[in-house]
Amino acid sequence: MSAKKVMIIFVLIFLLISSAGIVMQDKVKEIANNYFTTKQKSDEVDTTVDISKKTSTGFEYVQSLSELTVLEEDITDLKEKLQKKLKRSSIILISSFHMTNDWNKLVSQSAIDIGESVGAEVILTNAEGNWNRQVNDIEKAIRDKVDAIIVAGGISNALQEVIKKADDNGICVVTVDIPSPFALTNVTSDNYSLASMLIMKMALNMEGEGNIVVIYPPGWHSIDIRRNMLGLILKEWPNIHIVAEYPVDEEDAINGTKECIENVLNKFPEEGSIDAIFTTFGLAGVGAAEAVEEADRMDHIPVYTVDADRMVLEHILKKDGGIGATMGQDTLQLGKTATLVALKGIIGETEGIYKQYFCPISLVTKENALEIGQYLYGEEWFK
Repeated sequence: MSAKKVMIIFVLIFLLISSAGIVMQDKVKEIANNYFTTKQKSDEVDTTVDISKKTSTGFEYVQSLSELTVLEEDITDLKEKLQKKLKRSSIILISSFHMTNDWNKLVSQSAIDIGESVGAEVILTNAEGNWNRQVNDIEKAIRDKVDAIIVAGGISNALQEVIKKADDNGICVVTVDIPSPFALTNVTSDNYSLASMLIMKMALNMEGEGNIVVIYPPGWHSIDIRRNMLGLILKEWPNIHIVAEYPVDEEDAINGTKECIENVLNKFPEEGSIDAIFTTFGLAGVGAAEAVEEADRMDHIPVYTVDADRMVLEHILKKDGGIGATMGQDTLQLGKTATLVALKGIIGETEGIYKQYFCPISLVTKENALEIGQYLYGEEWFK
């Protein structure tokens, strides 16, 4: 396939995603202004929390911007229904695989905020990257008879049995980034689209040829999708070659990736021997950026990654930063949506809930990184 045809396909994909409302780039200020604590008059926006809206393209994802605003009326209604159903405060477990990056922190905190706003007792556990510990955390919650469990990421295959056990015990389970037939729903980002956008951005910047290095952590479902999409798309770019590929541990991704890339740079010291680095999640991108910056090769070896962690955005924004682009996920909406679905599951309002929801994504470059950061972390985050 010619480069011209590939460019046309990329443009069509981008327009499709944009029309579906998934890309945040030009809407960040509007999202921030409609943050869920914002009060609005009932005649200005539909006050019904509709968590089952479909786009015209068939994507099932949570609507963004003002349509997703969680108003005080919605929270009050859920709170009253929960009290009537349970005659007590609901108990929700948020099971996090680790808390080393902003993705996990924001997903968990936004879930906690929604839970506490309806008077729920919210328990947060941190497995510190140990899947056995995460299983044990969920096992304990089952014994304690919690009302809902939100599994905020983890190793998909290792968690299916315990998710089934929770479901068998009548506990509502909602997952984030973990498809499971035993969960009420999985809330995630469209990792097929975000990977495609990022890979095409990289390939076009490379003008369709050159050598890349790939860094990934194995086992996380959404990350596996991104890596698989890389292999699929590069079949259309036969002159782009993967010259090195390394798995890294999520718990120490920055140092692990930095060491890998330092070794690669020593092995390929000539300018033009490496043309880009592709990492499947943010902390690995930070480690790669640190390595190329310290080697003073950031002008020739841009890093492409996924996640809008603060450290990632800082490497995009700073002068001579090593990260060329990332794909940002709306982590605030991931956590909020997971909790809203869980609350509806507790009160039995499950009709119309889909098995999977996509939250917004955005291609983030130097042009919009500040705005994305202000939405996620506040106006003062990059001062």
